[in-house]
This record gives sequence, C-alpha cells and structure tokens, in this order.
Amino acid sequence: MTYTCLGCTESFETAVGLGQHGRRCPGRVSYAATHLRKRKADQDAEEAQKRQPTFTPELEGTPHAPSPPPRESRTGHRIRVPRRWEDFRPSIPQRELPTQIAEAFSAPASPSSSPPPRGREPLAPEEVYDTDPDVFGVYHRYKHAPTRQPAPPSTLGAMFEELEPGKHDIEPQNYPNIRWINRSIAHTVADNASPYGPFKSKATYLLCEWFYNSSNTKSLADLDALVDILRTSGFDLSDLVDFNARREMQRLDDYVNPCGVFSGEDGWREGEIELPLPQAGTTFPSEADAPRYTVDGIHYCKLLEVIISEMQDRRFAEQRHWLPYHSFWVPPTGSPSPDSPSSQDDRARIPEPPDPIRIISEMFDSNAMNEEDECLRNKPRNASDHPSIEYAILPLLLWSDTTLLAQFGSAKLWPIYLYIGNISKYVRGMPTQFVAQHITYVPELPHELHDFYCEQFHKAPTTETLRWLRSELMQQVWTTLLDDEFVHAYVHGVLVECADGVVRRLFPRFFSYSADYPEKVLLTAIKNLGKCPCTRCLVKMADIPESGTRADLLRRKDVRRDSPALRSKIKRARKWLFTHGIPVTSIHIERLINQWSLNPLQSAFSLRLGERDPNFNVYDLLAPDLMHEFELGVWKGIFLHLMRLLHAQGPDTVQEFNHRSIYPSVQYISGDTDVVIHCRMRKMPTFGRDVIRRFWHNVASQKRLAARDYEDFLIVALSAFEGLLPIQDDHTIQDMLFELANWHALASLRLHTTVTLDIWRTCTRYMYTSVRMFAWTTCERYNTRELPQESEARARVATAKASKKGASIAKERTTPPTKQRSPRFVKFTVHKTYKYHALGHHPDFVERSGTTDNHNTRTGELEHRHVKREYSRTNKRDFERQIAIHQRRQAILRSIRPGLHVRGPMGHTIHASANDRRASAKRLKGSPRARMAARAATQKTRAGIGSRAAAPDGDEYSEDLVVQPGARYSVGQSQRKAVNIYDFAAQHHRDPAVEDYISSLRRHLTARLLDTAEDNLEDNAVDYLDIENDRLYTHQVIEFDYTTYDMRRVHDSVNPRTHPDIVLLSQDPQDDYPYWHARVIAIYHARVRHTAPGSVNNDWRRVDLLWVRWFARDLSQPTGFQHRRLPRVSFIPADDPDAMPFGFVDPALVLRAAYITPSFHSGTTTDLLPSDSIARADGKKHDYWSYQISMFVDRDMYMRHLGGGVGHRGLGVSLEQSRAHALRLRRDRTEHNNNSECVSEDDDRSLGDSDDDPSAENELGSSSGMCDINHTLRRPEC
Repeated sequence: MTYTCLGCTESFETAVGLGQHGRRCPGRVSYAATHLRKRKADQDAEEAQKRQPTFTPELEGTPHAPSPPPRESRTGHRIRVPRRWEDFRPSIPQRELPTQIAEAFSAPASPSSSPPPRGREPLAPEEVYDTDPDVFGVYHRYKHAPTRQPAPPSTLGAMFEELEPGKHDIEPQNYPNIRWINRSIAHTVADNASPYGPFKSKATYLLCEWFYNSSNTKSLADLDALVDILRTSGFDLSDLVDFNARREMQRLDDYVNPCGVFSGEDGWREGEIELPLPQAGTTFPSEADAPRYTVDGIHYCKLLEVIISEMQDRRFAEQRHWLPYHSFWVPPTGSPSPDSPSSQDDRARIPEPPDPIRIISEMFDSNAMNEEDECLRNKPRNASDHPSIEYAILPLLLWSDTTLLAQFGSAKLWPIYLYIGNISKYVRGMPTQFVAQHITYVPELPHELHDFYCEQFHKAPTTETLRWLRSELMQQVWTTLLDDEFVHAYVHGVLVECADGVVRRLFPRFFSYSADYPEKVLLTAIKNLGKCPCTRCLVKMADIPESGTRADLLRRKDVRRDSPALRSKIKRARKWLFTHGIPVTSIHIERLINQWSLNPLQSAFSLRLGERDPNFNVYDLLAPDLMHEFELGVWKGIFLHLMRLLHAQGPDTVQEFNHRSIYPSVQYISGDTDVVIHCRMRKMPTFGRDVIRRFWHNVASQKRLAARDYEDFLIVALSAFEGLLPIQDDHTIQDMLFELANWHALASLRLHTTVTLDIWRTCTRYMYTSVRMFAWTTCERYNTRELPQESEARARVATAKASKKGASIAKERTTPPTKQRSPRFVKFTVHKTYKYHALGHHPDFVERSGTTDNHNTRTGELEHRHVKREYSRTNKRDFERQIAIHQRRQAILRSIRPGLHVRGPMGHTIHASANDRRASAKRLKGSPRARMAARAATQKTRAGIGSRAAAPDGDEYSEDLVVQPGARYSVGQSQRKAVNIYDFAAQHHRDPAVEDYISSLRRHLTARLLDTAEDNLEDNAVDYLDIENDRLYTHQVIEFDYTTYDMRRVHDSVNPRTHPDIVLLSQDPQDDYPYWHARVIAIYHARVRHTAPGSVNNDWRRVDLLWVRWFARDLSQPTGFQHRRLPRVSFIPADDPDAMPFGFVDPALVLRAAYITPSFHSGTTTDLLPSDSIARADGKKHDYWSYQISMFVDRDMYMRHLGGGVGHRGLGVSLEQSRAHALRLRRDRTEHNNNSECVSEDDDRSLGDSDDDPSAENELGSSSGMCDINHTLRRPEC
C-alpha cells in the first residue's frame, strides 16, 4: 500500500515516511490554504441557506399554521436565547446573528393570525426617601427609611417624624448574644464603678491624663495645661500624698473596663505564627510534613471585638451613618425676578430646573456601600430576629505601612490600622480624634530563620524563597486576624446594641486597603513588577508606556478576578512546592499561574472571605495610592529628571533655578546699573497656614523631602521652570507641568460630582499624552546624567554591598571608589513604571468608593505620629509590646472622659487634651479673633457698612459682632495706631500712590454710607462726609471667612507684609475672566458720618476698608485650561493717566486670599512704581512685569477656576463653563494666536489621542514672547 502526499503527489510505502515528509513538504502550506478556503466557502453557503427566510403566502380565512417546535442542538438540548437578550429584540438584523441564535427568536406574528401578545406587567416604582434640599441644593436619597440620621437638618420633613429612634420591643433575655452596654449587667457594674476608672481620685486621673496627652518634650503649652489642672475645681492635693506613678500605671494595666473601647473581651493578645519551609529538590508527603519555623511575639487584637467596642463608643454615637444613601446636587439656575415688569410676560421662558447631579464624597454615600447594602437587603433575614432590628453594613477601611520610629537608628514598626467608615472622613482624618484602631503590628522575617533553614536543609534560603516566606508571613497574620468568629459575623452578621441605644445586626465589610506597592504585592501574592505588575488589571509591563491611549483603555477592562478556578490553580502550585520539591520560580509553576503574574500563595482574604462570599474580590480591595503613586512616584521622578535637564544645561541654569544668577538683560534704574538677582524657589511667596512654606536654600539637592514638599513644588513649578530651557522644550515642559498639576488637583478633591469625574477622566488622557510627548521629544534631545546626590547614593550602596561580601571597610575608606561616584547616563523611564500606569485607575475607584481622602495613605502616615510618640516612652527593647501597652492605656483614659462628662461637669480641662489646647493656641496666636474675643462681652463693633445684598459666597451681609460665626470677615478693634489722612498725604506727596489718596478715600466712604456705587454719587455728596478726627486706624491682619466648594467654612488671613493678595468677583459683565485681583497695602477702619440735608442717620459709624493696588489682566498671551497656562496679571503703571492703579475696597466684597507668583522669565522693573513707594508694604524694591495666578494652590481655589463647586453656589465660573475646561486648544506652531481650534477627547486630532506620530510635537505651544501691556489694562470699578 502506498501513501501519496496531497501537497506534492510524492508517494511513500509507509505512513511514517509520509509523516516525516509532511513536516518539510514545500507544498503543504498552499494545499492547507486551498483546503481551508474551500471548507469555509461550503460553510458560508450552508449558513446563508439556513438564514434565508421562508415565507408562505397566507390565504384570507385560512387558519395559521402551528408554530414550529423549538430548535434543538446536536446533543438534543433546546437552544435558548441568552439571558441578556430575553427582554428585548436585538437591534441588529437576524441574518448577522449566529444561526442557532437567530433561529431561537420566534418569527414576528401577523396581526390577523393571532391575538395580541400579553404584555409584561410594569414594575412597581422603587420607593425612595428624599430629604429636602439644603441651602446649597444638596439632598440625600435613601432606599430605606432610616431609624435616625446623624445631625438631621430641620427640613427633613415628616418622613422621619414617625420613626422614633431608640424604641424597640426586645427582651434582653431572649437575645443573650447581643452586646449590651446600656441595659445589661455590665451597665449595672458601670453605674456602681468609680467614675475615675482604676484611679481613686480625680486628681490622680487628671495627672495621668495630662502625662499621656502632653508632648514628650515639654513645652510652655504643656506647663499651662498642668497649671489649669491644678486649678481645676475638685482637684485636692491631699489625694496625692501617697501618689506613685508606677503603681498608677500598673492599676491602669490591670483595669478591666466594663464597656466601651478596650473592655474585658478585647485588648491586646500575643500569639505565634508557623511558616512552612519549602526547599527545591526536597519532597514531602504534604505541606503539613514540611519543617515549620515559629515566629512568636505577634501582638494583635481580635478584629470582631475591636469593631464591637468601637460601635459601643459613646464619643461618636450621634455621628454614625448606618444606612448608605446617594447625594445629589441641584445646580443653581438663573430666573427673572418676580418683581420685574417683564416677569409676567417671560414666565414661559423661565428655564427648567436642572437635572440633579450626583455627588461623591463620603464612604457612606459611595456606590460600593450602596451596592453592598442592596445585596444585604436581597438576602433573607434571620428568622430569630425581631422585625425592629436594623440590618446595616459596617464599612471597614484598612491602612498599613512600615514606619521608622526614630530619626536615628533602624527601629521600624509595621502597624495595621482599622477605621470604621460610617463616620465622616473629616473626623477620621484628624489624629487627635483617635479614630484609628491599631489591630496588629506585623513582625519582620526574623534573622534566626536563616540559621534554622540551614540546619534543616544544609543550604541557605534563596532570594525567591525568602520573598515567598515574607508574603506567607503576611498571609498568616491576616489569617489570624480573620478568625472564625469574624468570618461568621461577616456571613451572618452580629447583633450589637450600639452606643445610640438601637439594636442592629451588623455585617462587617472591607471596602479599601490602603498600602504602598510592596505591601500590595505581599497582600495579593503577585510578582513584584512582574509580567502583569498591576494589582487591579492584567496590563502587561511592556504596554505601560501606552497608558491613556484607546488601546490601553481596552486593556484595562481585563481586570483581575479572584475566581474559584484561579484559587484552585494557586493551591495546586503551592502543593507542588512541597510534594514535588520544585522551586518557587519553576517553569512548571510559571506555566500554571504566570499568566496572572502570581506566586504560589493563597491570599488570606481570598481564602477566608472569597470562598464564602462570591461577590468578594480581593483585588478590588486595594485602593490606589495618591501619595506614593503620584507625589512620591510619578511627579518625584519627573521633577528629578527636570533637575537632570537643568544640569545638562550647565551649572548656571541650576543656580538660576535655586537663586537666579545675573539676568542677561542689564536694566538701568535711575541712571545706575543694578544687577537684578532673580530668585525662583527661594523667592516664591508663602501662602496660608503651612499651605506653601518657605523653600529650602538648595531645592535642587532634594534632601530630606516629604510628600508635602513635592506637592508644593508642583504648585509653583509652572513659574519656577518657565524659560529655563530652549523655547521649543519650554513649551513641552509647561504643557506637561500644567497637566500634572491639573490632574493632581482633581485627584485631591474632597467632593466630586459626575461632572468633575468626567473632566478628570478626560484630563487623565491629556496628562498621559503630555508626559509621553515630553519623553519622546525633550528627553531625547539631551544626554542626562545622574545628579550628584544620585551618584553618591549609588556609591554608598556599592560600598555597603562590598562590605557584606567581606571587603575591608578600612581599605574602602582609604581608597574611595571614584569610578563609582562618577555620574552615569540616565534615561527618562517614569512613563514605563507601574505607578505611572496606576494613575488611570484613580477616577474609577473614586467613583466606586469615594474620594481619595477616604483611602489615601496620608491618613495612615498621620497615625504614625502616635506610635512614634509612644516609642520614645519605651526602653527600646521589645518595643512592639510596650507600644501596645501605651496604646491601651490611652484608650482607657479616653473612654473614662465621656463618663465623667455624663456624671457631671468637672471642669473644662478634662475635656480638652494638652495637644488640643496647644493646637488651638497655635491657631489663635496673632489672630484678630483671639484679641477680639476678650472684648466681645463689653465692646461691640460693626462688620462694615456696604451693600445689603448677598455677600460674594452667598452669606448675607452682617453688621453683628465680627466674632460671630457667619461673618464675612474679622478685623481688630484697636485704635492705637492712628493715621491723620492729611498729614499722611503731605508726608508722601511725591509718591504716585498717594496722588489721589484723599479724594478716592472720601468718595469710597461716601458711597459706602449711601449704599451706592461711586459712579452714581452726586457731585456735592462728598462734601457732607465727616471723618472723625480725620483719622484712619490701621490693622496688621484681616481674616476672610468663606464657604469652600465642599460646603465647609474656613478662613484666610491677609497681611500686607506677608500675604497681601486678595481675589474679588469681577464686576465687568464683558470680561470672560470672572475675578479681579489686588494687593492689599493697608487695612483701615474709620468712624464716619454723612450730614447731608435729609439724612436719616447722622450717627458716627464704623467702616472697615482696604487700601489696595490693582492687578489687571496680562493679555500678551492666551491663558486658561484650554491653553494649558495659568492666568496672568500685571500691575497698572502708577503714572497712567487713563487708569487708577490704587483704590479702596469693601472687605465684605473680598472672596478670599489669593496666591500670586512672579513670572520670573518676564523680568523685573521699577517703571510701574518707584522703589521707595509707600505702597510697597511687602518690602519689595521692584515689580515683575508679569505675575501668575496660581489656581492649584488649594482645592477651593482650583474649583473657583474650574467651576461647578457645590459650596460656591454658581458664583464665578458656571457649571457649563467647567465642562468646557475639559477641552484643549490645538494651535499652529507658527501662528499661535490666530490659528487655534478647540478639540475634545474624542477628536482624532486631539492631544488626548496618543497614537499620533511623536514628531508632531509642540502643537499646543503657547504664544512666543511678552508684549507691552500698558494699553490693555483698565481699572476695575469697585
């Protein structure tokens, strides 16, 4: 028998010969292609025949043929329509559907052949409970009527009136498992116990509390607090006759609090963990037979008991949100006044009320918690529960991070913090509230493990084995915390009588775990920076540079899922480590789980919760980390490379960045040649209370910088880097810095709406593209080397490695490795890192789990202050145990304090710790509020005389005491510093700032008294103005109160010497920029009256006013979001006859303080104002030609420029304008000002589309050069 090859017709005697020939036959490819084409053509013809509809013409009166039987598959099963297609007909033609799907849909029936189909009954509308909108237009929507609402507004209506909180028909004996605190035996014990806990007297308790609440290094504030305690009512020195501090601390340690935090059921425990040891080449019958190393000294608290104790803590009983809700905002809309004559005719044109916009802020109004609550409502209730028992989700938020405990030394602590998410984030974010619960301190892998491993296997553990053991240690710690008791409460809930007296069945749920990337790797057991480095999706490491492109958006949809099949593969791989003796990095394990870049480890969350809750996904738990991923990651890396670029330009450029050297253009001032020294980072002005601090003398060295320092660098980077590189690269860098600052501002918002989330997603694409453009163009033009500090750090690391290998340290000191210290070439690689990729996940996580301040690792960093403080109280040996003891002592002291308040007033000193008093004293130091509070009871003053209309941020103008809440501003009452206006004008008669001083002052005061604009004054109205003694009284500081975008009340301090700039609403309707800016020269108040004939009130009245120097817009180049440039302003020339550069302002018209930075690249001048002018209250001897309005200085300032701030109530930038700020303008490189078009994120030509050729650079460059602005400035009419 012969075998013929079909590709070349060659014959063979055996099938083996034919098979060997088939592997190298030259005609096999063409034959296979022809065969496949023929087979495909036959299948297409068969499919087309099946799809061809067959219609049979029906005769009138003939019965309709019966419906054909349902189509069956080849196995005999009935083919069904997919579930997602059951409720509607697909819009695509049936001929384009697969055959088995198309035939599963029944043919449309003829109207005369069958009765009309029976329609589906409409679903009943879902019952919701909406609260009434507040003054900002914000309301909450509940899906279930809450028993009580924290701090309910007065406009809630009758829907909550029928629900009487705290009433239930439950007998304690029927529910022995309820955690009672108010109606149980424990409550009786608490009533009979001493109100001072373990202490015998009030004096002892107050002294111990002062000891723990005061600082370790005593200050004057601590001394004042101690004196306050000694003067407290009821403090008796006779109670301290036999006082012994060590004995009192022992009583505190032995004390069992009958209820509340750290009760008898909770507290710190000490346990141990066993780690199985794998060894490549060594097999065991099972993992249980492998050697185990015991890690002891694990200090932890039982998770469920900590949660229950926190729920029974009376401190926040009235602030907890037990039911989630959705928050909505009804934006303000303009409508004609009902008093206007044309209002009756224009009623048809009144705009419809806008659609509500979803607000995302807190954890309890997030989508994640609402979804969990909905899943809980769909489950059956416990049959033994009384109907009045509430079911509630208890949101748990986790933080963990390693911290150094001392400035010197290597002592470290790895705490895990637990926060309960049903109280406001503004409370959780304050360390002084002690909301964080320390649940464990994770130990490091002991050094003794190496010796034990060598004894067992006669080999040292490999690096991969140690990495596996570290991750195993973390999983074992969490397995200990997620014990059976907690898992039972997770599945079935736990009955607790909460501190508000309501019995609830609580279901604890984890919503976020905040940690840096190394800890996320340990928690999820993925490979550190492996093939798929992301903890949320399966994007490949090689695809990270394409972040922000359309292809990347599709790749991100391939998210990680903790499925049963994946868990089965991980268990199999883990089993092979012990039963087959294969190494951790074996190719067999790689083939099994390398697709997901996983290690052969089972996550404790997946093992304990994922197998019981099908909706639980451990990868969704890990929150994006704004601080480590952006501030200390992407932005730090970009800032570092910008420093390398400056070094590549030469040492003069670096010096110019830190402290600008001689400016190229020598300027002549008064005939003399002065060398103008330009400071950039050192001359950046400060702002606010520690918002922008004074920068170090050498910023480029980057020594000992924290995340807040890099955040400050980002805010001022646009001004600092302007003009330091050639213009082509300068445009690229300016675009990138703007997009980075814009992205960071959006990520830092404490209140998001669906509008800002859409803007954020669009700006994320712009940010990615600008960084890519920087990497492809600017970075490729320069050969950058390591910075000096980088070379020194690398040399130190090399020296340390050499010393570990046995090299002589003395020899290394005598022969320094000069070759290692020489700087190496460095490429820009930030756009290839995991942290760069992770930025794209932030908007989606915020939409699901609340704003970033709910889960930012900065909250955990603030909590580190407590453990660092307690570390200084230890003896530095076994400090984990001692820190746990100090934490328990402080918790017991805090739990006693509310009980003292309930049992009777015992003086204010026991309700405010020394830290609180010290912080309060720091806030009030030098503040007008502190000085006025002492006189508030005896002396009254008016807040100002002006328009009775609403203040700029919506508050009504008030003439009450300035110390009252809600006042527009606060200013001192002292009259010690008086200025005679005529003497002042005569003394500075040559100063152009005082040229129109008296006439402008009198017109302003007259307009204020008559409640009218200055332009509307009659010619002789000023003649009737009297200024008492012709005096103005000066003040150093004025504070402006305003409402922020997130509906909180804050204040800014303005000082003419340090923080002199202010912002007001523009009064020019034709101006597209909504704000005016001014620099305060002096703060005055005067006593005035108007004695014109017919005046109703001739009494002396106090008027507060500001003497200001006006800024005007710099129109020399386009600015704003669409142009990627900050708004620019410039001072008006003092000798301009067509403008008035100085004037007076009503403080009630000021919105808040402004942060205005110099445009260093524009240069300095004294042409606008003489260097010795009295108007230079800040001490500067020159002006810059141009200044930049920093809209990124804080969240509220950013929202005032972006628009859509809820608390701003439509003032400034409107909501519709804010949507336009998501667009960018593409400008021609040769004609920047004339040829420009606005493009959206979906436009293929937009910069957001990064698939373009990188050679198309600088298409968003700004205009070139400055122009004369003297003729474009005009004085704002106040």
